[in-house]
Amino acid sequence: MICEKAEERSGQAQFVICDVQREYAENLMNIISEKLKEEYQFHLFWNLQQLKEFSEKMPISRLLIAEEYPVEKRKEILAENRYLLTEKRSQEKEREGEDDWFQEEVPVYRYQSAEIILQKVTGRMELKEKVVADTSVRGLIGVYSPIHRIGKTKFAIRTARQLGRSVPVLYLNLEGNSGDNYYFQNREGNDLGDLLYYMRQDNMNLGLKLVGMIRQKGGVDYIPAIRNEQDFRNVDREEWLRLFEAILEKSIYEILLLDLGDSINGLYQILENCGRIYTPYIDEGIAKAKLDQYEKSLRISGHGEILSRTVKKRIGRTKMQERYLPGKRGEAQKDE
Repeated sequence: MICEKAEERSGQAQFVICDVQREYAENLMNIISEKLKEEYQFHLFWNLQQLKEFSEKMPISRLLIAEEYPVEKRKEILAENRYLLTEKRSQEKEREGEDDWFQEEVPVYRYQSAEIILQKVTGRMELKEKVVADTSVRGLIGVYSPIHRIGKTKFAIRTARQLGRSVPVLYLNLEGNSGDNYYFQNREGNDLGDLLYYMRQDNMNLGLKLVGMIRQKGGVDYIPAIRNEQDFRNVDREEWLRLFEAILEKSIYEILLLDLGDSINGLYQILENCGRIYTPYIDEGIAKAKLDQYEKSLRISGHGEILSRTVKKRIGRTKMQERYLPGKRGEAQKDE
């Protein structure tokens, strides 16, 4: 079967996707073709014989083909640039030492955002700014503070952006009332609760579902937070930890940056699983008292090890925040 995403235009190169997973392939082609519609004519195949016949008549500039097709059959397809959709992240590093033909077939991990796949296939990786962010820690990085309304979420998003310039980072807001519409303007679509639902279904392909949920804004990859606070509170700590493990296993992301709130079940246990915890604070008397009480609570409850991996970050207030401090005009303290 062949599905063309663009009308015939003279001078356009041919971009072909051939995959056994039809829904995935259609979604991927829709995204890529929208971004490159002026440069390529797009085709989608399921049948290798039809693709072979097409390649003999029409020169293919870029071929993205699934690893499920036999190697000998893939070799029969004529293409200038070849990319192999793989199920394992490690395959991108396992091709060293293979024959020349395998070196030409560049592996691309299937379960990552379409934006990253696009960069991999077209070579249009934007230049990264030199940042000072420490990326030595992989896995879970937490952002939590017992002091509220001081700009923790803004700090977490900024940290995710900085780390993401060096390694793949996924930002997850784990607050009962996240307010992430303010930062990301999520009006519709799936959220983190839907991903939890798919994880509970043993027969579901979590990696495939994950790809369709990841969004990007301002240099930050994220999944929209759970919208219903009661649904959020019903998730236990074991489910959260299993979800984090599954995302790291089934995606390209090397770091999950967790923006944590007090209402999450198993807060201390989740912090214990973080390789680093950033704790924003402000230089005020009541804030210092809350921070001291939090640290004492960790030690008393047997979770003092968390403090050895905690990095305190002093942050300043904005002019808007200063206007709403107690004793100033208005009694509420307003912030993210």
